[in-house]
Amino acid sequence: MNQLADESSVVDAAKYFINLQDKRGKTATYLAAEFGHVDMVDSYLTRGADPMVRTYEGWTILHAAVQMAKKDADASMVETILSHGKVKPYKQELLDATDEQGRTAIHIASYKDVDAVTNALLVHGMNPLAKDAHGNDAVKLATRAGRRKSRELLEEFIKRDADKTAP
Repeated sequence: MNQLADESSVVDAAKYFINLQDKRGKTATYLAAEFGHVDMVDSYLTRGADPMVRTYEGWTILHAAVQMAKKDADASMVETILSHGKVKPYKQELLDATDEQGRTAIHIASYKDVDAVTNALLVHGMNPLAKDAHGNDAVKLATRAGRRKSRELLEEFIKRDADKTAP
């Protein structure tokens, strides 16, 4: 019984430390996502990292993964996060998570103009019509930022989604 209690306290301590935040609210998992370390993100999540921990600005590991993306290959980080078994119970909550400006990961993606990342978010159920605190949706932000490819991809997805629900 005593050994079981000791093992339980070690597991509790590990979960505490894996979710420990720095002065900006970033965890080890967040930093791994921010710097593009897919294997580390996968490992931290497997070992019990909480995917819903937010920075003090309200960003999640998904916001960090999208912000880090510079090319289509970087979509693997988004896929790893959203497909991970430990994330699945929180997936919709993670997709809907907003920062202090009301922006979800799709708002960040609309600025980035990385098609594979935007597409991965949409395929996993991200709402392209979500509005930030200023009333901007992803299409409006992509247009304002001059991100033609992002705007076209978002508009195509919205149209295709509307066609599916039309009688």
